Amino acid sequence: MSDAESNPAVSNWQIMRALIAKDWRFFRVPMIALLITGTGCYTVAAVAIFFLHPDPREYELLCHSSVLAINLTGLLASVLGGMAIAVERSERTADFVGLLPVSRSQIVLSKWLVSIFMLGACAVINAVIALWLRSPGGFIS
Repeated sequence: MSDAESNPAVSNWQIMRALIAKDWRFFRVPMIALLITGTGCYTVAAVAIFFLHPDPREYELLCHSSVLAINLTGLLASVLGGMAIAVERSERTADFVGLLPVSRSQIVLSKWLVSIFMLGACAVINAVIALWLRSPGGFIS
């Protein structure tokens, strides 16, 4: 009897880790796109503030850009949901995963954990920036 057969918790963890690694690899491209578009929102606002209109009251644009970046994060959530199905179909990994001793709940949980981590991190970062800009010690009073 092998170690994996005698201790099913170890094999379940190894399976979940492999599923999470696979989903992380699939979701890297939209995550990079989210980082680029989010950074682009802040870049456009910073260029407008510092080069076009160097007025301290224009820092409100940074707050608006953080709200826009949060909305883009929500929009990308639907892209990640679609990719979760489309990439599995195109690469035929859904058929392969169907042959493994993996339950449907483990597959859904791994996709959910990866997307919540990625989207949640971006949403929290943008929300913290927006709250910091609005705080008494921030740029916008």
